Amino acid sequence: MKTITSTKKILVLSLLTITFASIAVEVSPEKELKTKILDIKEKVYRGIYTDFPEAIIAAKKGMKIKDDNVYLYALELFTALIKKGQAYKEATNAAVKSIKDENSDVRKIALELLVVLVRKGQAYEEATNAAIESIKDENMIVRHPAVGLFIALVEKGQAYEKTINAAAESINDEDGDVRFYTVNLFKILVKKGQAYKEATNVAVKNMKDKNWNFRDSALNLLTVLVEEGQAYEEATNAAVMGINDEDDRVRSSTVELLTLLVMKGQAYDEAINVAMKLIKDEHPDDRTSAINLFEDLVKKGQAYEEAINAAAMGINDEDEDVRSFALGILTALVEKGQAYKEATNAVENIKDENTTARYYLLKLLIALVEKGQAYEKATTTAAESINDEDEDVRLFALKLKTLLQEKGKWKEIQQKEIITEERLKPREIPIKTLLTP
Repeated sequence: MKTITSTKKILVLSLLTITFASIAVEVSPEKELKTKILDIKEKVYRGIYTDFPEAIIAAKKGMKIKDDNVYLYALELFTALIKKGQAYKEATNAAVKSIKDENSDVRKIALELLVVLVRKGQAYEEATNAAIESIKDENMIVRHPAVGLFIALVEKGQAYEKTINAAAESINDEDGDVRFYTVNLFKILVKKGQAYKEATNVAVKNMKDKNWNFRDSALNLLTVLVEEGQAYEEATNAAVMGINDEDDRVRSSTVELLTLLVMKGQAYDEAINVAMKLIKDEHPDDRTSAINLFEDLVKKGQAYEEAINAAAMGINDEDEDVRSFALGILTALVEKGQAYKEATNAVENIKDENTTARYYLLKLLIALVEKGQAYEKATTTAAESINDEDEDVRLFALKLKTLLQEKGKWKEIQQKEIITEERLKPREIPIKTLLTP
């Protein structure tokens, strides 16, 4: 009985061994293909694999495997091949097939594959159809790259109307990331001269959003619109709202928008009010923003009196950067024929020696010398700065010296200084003279 039992055990073990071996043989080709695809993909990216026909065959085989991982690796291999300028047709067919796959990860990778194709100038029609279909996908991880695919198409000058229609829907998506990236899509459309009205409406709506990211993105979208000569009124209104925002990043974007509006000849009054408010702010960065905004206003012939007052405050600020940038306001004022006295007093009394201060001091002295002012201080400063450790400072010192030479003041003032130095030297009386009774 024991012998029979042992024989049965041996038979069972043998059968199990045969079964497992059979299973191993069955799955081996899939594992082998998976390993091969991964190996080829890595080598293609590294630029050490050139048998592209063999790579295409491997990717196409992978597309026929039911294992989702192998399928995904095959799509990724197609992406690698496209980046090397290969397999456009095969990759397009693979993407179109995969966009309808039941696995959301497969659909996502398919869209990313189409993005790469579009950037290579391929598959515009297929990509447009896929983006339109996928923007309505039930899964946000698919809708997200669908927006990215629309961006790629617009950057290539494709599918403007269909993109605008899709963006009008995705801007109301339940997922915040999809909405946020749709705002970026509108930026690209605006830069292409499209969707001005739709983009403006989106920006106005997002300025009221509870999430600071969307308020900030609204200001950035309005900035792009203003660059295109659009939405001045809406941008001005948004700036008035934004400067009082609780988030400092939103306030910073507001100042950038106002600066652009001023450069476009818009929103002077609003910009002056904002600058006057910020110059008294407790944060040095906000005071610096005010200084820069006043400088831009002066360059546009605006707010001279307010700018002079702001410069006076800035020159005496506790923050050395604010003090340095305040010289920029005075430079702009002098260039406009204003504030000679205030500027001259500033260059005579400045005590900061940091690189920024030295740079702005030289720029202000150049402006003063061009207006026939501050020759002596300019000569002294240029002579001291000509060998400065900072390249930009040396460059402006040389420019100031050249300007003084053109005006015939360099040698004249240098000679005066030499004579003065000689007079101040203690006179040496010969010993013989001292001993003579």
